[in-house]
Formats: sequence, C-alpha cells, structure tokens
Amino acid sequence: MRTRLVALLPVLLLALFARPAPAAEPVSLKVGTIRITADAGIFLAIERGYFREEGLAITLEPFDTAAKQVAPLAVGQIHIGVGAISAGLFNAVARNIDMKIVAEKGSSYKNRSASALAVRKDLVDSGRFRGYADLRGLTIALSALGAGPQVELYRALERGGVPESEVKLVPMAFPDMVTAFKNRAIEASMFQEPLTTLAVEMGVIVRWALSYELYPDHTVGVLLYSPKLATEHPEAARRFMVAYLRGVRDYTDAFVKNRGRPEVVRVLVKYTTVKNPALFERMVPAGLHPDGQLNLKGIQYDLDWYMSRGFVTRKVELARAINLQYLEYALKRLGPYQW
Repeated sequence: MRTRLVALLPVLLLALFARPAPAAEPVSLKVGTIRITADAGIFLAIERGYFREEGLAITLEPFDTAAKQVAPLAVGQIHIGVGAISAGLFNAVARNIDMKIVAEKGSSYKNRSASALAVRKDLVDSGRFRGYADLRGLTIALSALGAGPQVELYRALERGGVPESEVKLVPMAFPDMVTAFKNRAIEASMFQEPLTTLAVEMGVIVRWALSYELYPDHTVGVLLYSPKLATEHPEAARRFMVAYLRGVRDYTDAFVKNRGRPEVVRVLVKYTTVKNPALFERMVPAGLHPDGQLNLKGIQYDLDWYMSRGFVTRKVELARAINLQYLEYALKRLGPYQW
C-alpha cells in the first residue's frame, strides 16, 4: 500500500499544481456619484456586470454636489469622482490638489443637452421677451457662479449685445427655481432637466434655447481620478475606463439609436433621482460622449473666461489637470464607437 502511494505521489502532485489558480480578488473602488443621468455610464456598467468582468468591485458614494467630492478625491477617500468644469475645479488644481481629469462625463450635444436657457412664460406671451437682446434688465438664476451655466448664459448675452453688468444674477439651487418662477422672483435661468420639462408642462416657463445652441459641444462634466488610484491601482484605473465606456455606449445606443431604451431607463430609475420612467421619454437626454472625448479647446476657453473675471486668481496650466492615458487604453481595447 505504501509502495503504491509513493508511486502515485508524482501524479498527485502534478494534478494539484495543474489546477487553475483561484481567481484574484476583485479590486475594490469607491466611486462618487450625485445620482444624475450624466452618471449613466457608471450605473449601467454596474448593472450589466462590466466592472465585474474587469475584476472590479464598485461601491457608490453619494454626494449632494460634484464640488464636495474634491477633498475626498485628493486624500484618496474615494478613487473616482465626477466633476464640473468650473472655477472651483481649476482653483483646486492651482492649489496642487493632485487629481486628474480623465474623460468627458457630460456635454451639450445636438438633441442631447440637459441644460437650457429658460424664460418665464408670461414674458414670452406678452412680447416682453422676443430674443436674446431682451435679457437686458432681467433677474436670472444660476445654480452657481463661476461654473458652466454662467459661461453658457454669457454666450446668450453676447448674442443679444447685452453687457453682463445689465442683468442681475441670483445663485439658486435648481429645485428652488421652479418656485421662484411661479412667484415671479426670477425672469430667466439656466435650467436643468428634468426640472425644465416639468416647468414647461406646468406652463411656468418656455425652453428658449438648449445649451447646445448657445455653446455647441460644451464639456461641462468630467470623470476624475484620485492620485491614490493612479499610484496604487494603475491597472484597475485602466480597466475601470473600459467598463465605464461600455456603459456610456449602452446609454448612447438607447437615446441616440433607440436601442434597448426601456431597459436603460429601468436602470436610470433605479439609480438616479428621476423615478418616473415616462419622464425620460419627454425630457431632453443628457449628452455623453461614447468615446469619452473632451472638448479641450472649450475647456481652455472656460478657464480663460474664469480667469478674466477673477473666479480663478492663479495661473493654471490645463495640461497639469488632464491625463488621457486611461482613455487611450480603453479605446485601444474597444475601438471607436460606431455611430
């Protein structure tokens, strides 16, 4: 018996070491979200298992605003965040907060432009407002000063020949704008879906122009990587981008090609603050680039605009804030999106 075991030992050892190695533990990543449609690529990649296929385990960390993600990103409390192209982001870069813009995550594209210039309906009905020149003297709400909506409004004022000094700007949260329109406390705003569509249906406002008409291909939202992700998990950073773009492409298929839209809407209802599926069929969809491409010329324009008005007080080299290697890796694996 003992002789037989000795003879079988090489075979047993060979069988033991021939077994497939156990699968590596997935890399756990914390991802910031503000639960808006522009985060669709992340939500779809979670639901459809794209992150899991790339060996990643995603934990969503909810925030009220994109701005609140800057500090956690800087210290590595979250690995990936969503940001707005704003003075706040550039000021963070100027303070040597080491986070990188790595891909687009929200832009104003034709028929996919969630931001719009809204004008109170009674002003349009009465003829008080007939075009951009009639913005002169109006009280206009913005979600924040020194951010993308203000640059888009500037484009509207420029078209009407209206100096910035001849309008009154009022910072106001988007939900409060509906009440302010009803109470006639404001006369116009740079508004955001789905509130724009709801206010139109209530007869409170007119959607005068989509942001695409004011500022075509304006990159307003971006994907941000923390320095901790880049240094500690460089391979995971690359694989995250692959899964993310797959999710964005599913979203684009749904809202551009009308392919698989009901299922995509189901995911958006699950993860975003918009809980009425029918509303996704009525509102203007958010713009996401299926190849993650940034409008670098536009981002530089915005930076110069913020600096010229004192929102950004220290010189910022745009190249310091951007790292496209992860996007390039993902596009090599996936190829360009087929329109």
